[in-house]
This record gives sequence, C-alpha cells and structure tokens, in this order.
Amino acid sequence: MSSSTTLPLSWFRDHFTQEILPYWLKSAVDPNGFYYPNLSRDWSRTGESVGTLVSQSRLLYVFSNGYRVTRDPEIIKTIRSGGSFLIDCFYDEEEGGFVWACDENGSKKDFTKDAYGHAFTVLGLVNAFRAIKEEIFLEKALEIFDLLDTRFADEQGGIIWKMSRDWKDLDTNRSQNPIMHTFEALLALLSIVNQEDQRTRIQNKLSDLKDFLFSRVPSGDRIIFPELYNRSWEPIHSGNGGYISVGHLFEWAFLLSKGVKKGLPDTNLILAGKLLETCLSLGYQKEKGYIKTWIDETGKVIRDEISWWEQSEGLRTLLHFIIQFDRTDLKNFFDAIFHFVQDHFLDPVYGGWFTSLDPLGLPLDTNKGSTWKLDYHQTALCMEAINYLT
Repeated sequence: MSSSTTLPLSWFRDHFTQEILPYWLKSAVDPNGFYYPNLSRDWSRTGESVGTLVSQSRLLYVFSNGYRVTRDPEIIKTIRSGGSFLIDCFYDEEEGGFVWACDENGSKKDFTKDAYGHAFTVLGLVNAFRAIKEEIFLEKALEIFDLLDTRFADEQGGIIWKMSRDWKDLDTNRSQNPIMHTFEALLALLSIVNQEDQRTRIQNKLSDLKDFLFSRVPSGDRIIFPELYNRSWEPIHSGNGGYISVGHLFEWAFLLSKGVKKGLPDTNLILAGKLLETCLSLGYQKEKGYIKTWIDETGKVIRDEISWWEQSEGLRTLLHFIIQFDRTDLKNFFDAIFHFVQDHFLDPVYGGWFTSLDPLGLPLDTNKGSTWKLDYHQTALCMEAINYLT
C-alpha cells in the first residue's frame, strides 16, 4: 500500500470534516430529527419541507460517519433523532415497510414502497448502529433486509423497484440500480452482524444478486451492461431508450472488490477489474479529465451534463485500486479527475460541490442539496481515503 503516500488522503479528511459535514449539520437538521434535503447554493433551505427515504437515510449515513471521524458528542443526538424519525415516521403501520416521503412533521406524503429507498434505509441504519451502537438500528436494518429478500423479489430473482402501498408491482421496466444498492447495503450489514446464520444468509443473498445481474452480461474483456431492462429482465439498449451509467459501473467495480474482502469469491476481482477498464476506456473524457454521465455501448455521450456523483465514484474506485492493488498506472486518471473536481465542482464562494456542470465545465445546477444530492457519494469517497489514514 505504498501508493497511499502519493495520494491526497489528508485533503479528503479535511474536506469532509471542515466543509461537507459542518454545512449539512448547520443547514439540514431539525430538532425533531427531520433532515431537510433541499438547499440552495448558499446552503439556505428552499422548496417544500418534504424528505424521502433516500434523503433521510443518506444524511443519516453522512452524520454517522461524521461522528465516527470527529467523535463530536453533539452529533450523537443528531444521529439518534434522525434515525428515530426514519423508523417512526416513515414506517407504514398498516401495510408494513416504509413509505417514500414524509414532511417535517412526520406526516406521510407518498406511500409508494421503493426498493432503492429501502436499501438506503439499511445503509443508513447500519452506519448509525456502527456510530452509536443503538440496537434498534440494527434490528430494523435486519427487518428491512427481510423485506428486500421477500416482498421486493420478483419471479426471475431480481428486485422490483417500485410497489404500491399494498405491495403490488408498479414497475414499467426493471433496473439494475436497486440491485446494486441492495448489494451495497448488505455488504455494510455483513460487517456488523455476528450470528453465523445471519452472516451466511447475507453472503448467499449477495452472491445471488451478483450472479443474477452479471449472468446477463456478455463475457469478454469489457463488462458493460445497461441501466434498464424490461419486466422479463431483457436489456433495453441505447437505441431503444436505454443508457449506460458510467458511475454505476465504477460503483460495481468498487463493491465487488470490497465484497471479496468480506468473504465473497475471489473471482469477483476479475469482474471488478474488467468493469474498471471499461469505465476508463469508454466512460472517461480524457481531454478534460472527467467521468461521463450516460453513454451508449460505444462510449458516445447520451446525456452531456457533467454530474457530481460520477466524479466521486470514479475517484473512490481509483483510490481503492491504487492502494489495495498497487495500481500505480491509475494515478494519472485519479489526478486528472481530482483536479477537474477542484477546478470546476468545488464552490469557491459558499463551499461544497455544485450539482452539475455544462459540457464546458461551467456550473449548471448550483444547488447544494436535493432529494438526490445529499453528499452521500462525497462522504463515501472521503471515508475511503480516511480509512487509509487510520
């Protein structure tokens, strides 16, 4: 791991503890535990006071990791109240599972059952448990795992993304996205459970999810798969309205490698390596040094806005491979993306990251928070760096 000495690991620690975490703590947290997601460029609250499973869970993840790094006792009550709000207000007492959206008073606003949101609820609660060791967070994470393994499972072995309040399939198409984030959440859950039967069940589910998705991917030197499928899990290609998310290919490369560290088969490293090479050959804009957003099967850009989260996932994955596997050949890619982020995404006036840029690298969406942008991706990147400092 000698490569770590040439990487800006301390920068990521300082960026997280001095900028990302303080801004969110100041701007998003209500005393009752509701986390306000919609923030303007200057971190002022904007829009409706409505949060989702994703916004509440992602910010719980941010604050939980913030406490683990800083040990600031003031963050404990933020984690406790936010986790309790998630469990108490988003839970559907009549039909089970968790609703999609609540307002700041805990009133339910959208009763859709969303697998992607449930996966993030597991991730948020697992990290809250790791931070402050309250058993209710682990208990609820295991309960939601049961839902993902049963209620959201479709007949082919995949995951239904959206269901009605009473658990009827609402999907027009299927997507790999909730599969990937369920995989991510279960890796985190695996790291904190001790009972052998629970660990075995989680490991089996992880293998099943990976096998289900990647059995549909053509073999070869590159691994590339679409974001969308029909309800029979046949791929929807770019010519028919589909697309390939470069950021998700990076995420899968990272998660498969992490899975091997947690006991999954070593063969996953082969997949991870091929995914990484695909990302760099098709998804990297070498003239300007950034990660593309949506592409077709040849690498042609479908959506030309440059988004914040793909840069985070690209940097995290490259950081991981450089250090864990001494891939010094990846350092130039890392450096270029890192400098692009510093030059274009970081707001020199109000701090934080812009949401998106236009093709010239100029700010397109300057908001700091939304239903989807909660700086979970940046936190994950920073935590990967911080883990190599300790």
